[in-house]
This record gives sequence, C-alpha cells and structure tokens, in this order.
Amino acid sequence: MTSKSKNKNSDDDKFGADIKLIIIGNSSTGKTSIVNQFINKKFSKEYSATIASDFQYKLLKINNLNFRIQFWDLAGQDKSQTYIGLFCRDIHGIIICCSCDDSKSREDTKEWKKSLNEIKENWVPVILCENKCDVFGDNETDYLKDVEELKNFAEENNFLTAFRVSAKNNYNIDEMIKYLINYIRDNYADKIVNSYISDSSNEENLSQHSGTLKNNQKKKKGCC
Repeated sequence: MTSKSKNKNSDDDKFGADIKLIIIGNSSTGKTSIVNQFINKKFSKEYSATIASDFQYKLLKINNLNFRIQFWDLAGQDKSQTYIGLFCRDIHGIIICCSCDDSKSREDTKEWKKSLNEIKENWVPVILCENKCDVFGDNETDYLKDVEELKNFAEENNFLTAFRVSAKNNYNIDEMIKYLINYIRDNYADKIVNSYISDSSNEENLSQHSGTLKNNQKKKKGCC
C-alpha cells in the first residue's frame, strides 16, 4: 500500500460525525451573524431577518477528527413549542442567544428554554450565548464586564454554561461552538450519527467549506 493510499484511508482523514445544532433567541440578537461568522468568517452591518429557518453546514476538524456541523438558525418571532419542535428532531446541541444591548433578551432566554423542555430529549446540552459584547468597549477586558453575573444566570436557569461573544469582532464564536461540539463528543458519543466524509484529507478545505441549503429572507434592516 502506498503512502498516499494509507493517508487517504486513515481515520484522521476519513472519519466524520454529523452534529446538528440549532440557535434560537429573540430577533435582533445577532443569531444569523453568529452563524455567518462561524461558517464564512464574515460580518455585515446589514442583515436580512430570517423567516422560518436558515440552514448552513461546515466541515470542521477538531483534534484530528472531522465533523460535519449542521447549523439551523431559527427565526426569533416564535417561541412556540410547535414551531421549535419542527427543527428539534435528532438535535445534538442548542444555543439560546441574547444580546448585551438588550437586557430583556437575557430574561427572555428563560422563555425560550421553557419552550424546549417538553420537546428536546433531556440529554441535549443547551448553552447560553450573549452576543454584541463589543458594545462594552474595544478589548477583552471590556468584553468580560459583569460576565460572572451572566454565568450565574446560566447556572440558575440550568444552562450547560454561558459564553459572551461578539459576532462583529469574531470574539469567542469558535471557542463557544467547539466547546459545545467537544462536550457532545465526549459525553454523548453514542448519540452522534456517524458518517464518513469522502475526499476530506485537505485540512484547509475542511476549515473553510460551507454551504447554504435554505435561505428565507425579507428586506434588509440595520444592525446585526
């Protein structure tokens, strides 16, 4: 067997797991910007409000293992169990988003989480994400202002943990999502549907590849 063949068939190059994540939360908290920053490393000051859902995926290599991350971005207008339940089949992780510039949005994450309680399986981890920390200042010290209060809120309301992020400045986005993926992999490997990804030996392609399956949008608005 040639070195090239051996490399192509190695577990590090071939192995893949499909992980399905959803991000929910109030409108204008920056959910779509978070997903776009993670998938495409892009941020726009203008955004198109999501109607129903937007789906994107990314092939990602973590600790020499390849994962295909399915990311569902749900519209922020509807907290109903019926609506959220449409997208929760075979879900592996959930991010509930609020915003540093809207204190009510943090309180509303409790309602979003309540809507999940009778839908998702008990094992599915739920992370609290507070976006737009760039409103506090220009450096990490500013970003972490009162972060312990956020962590305490997450603990009191039974979130797995909390992350403060900035989609605008690409702060803590990858760290949050990789934390969630690693948690799922380390604690619920039996829940992941394994699949093999062909032609995946190029690590650069794995870190950059993305695609959009569905993109239902309406007129542009300001902010993110």
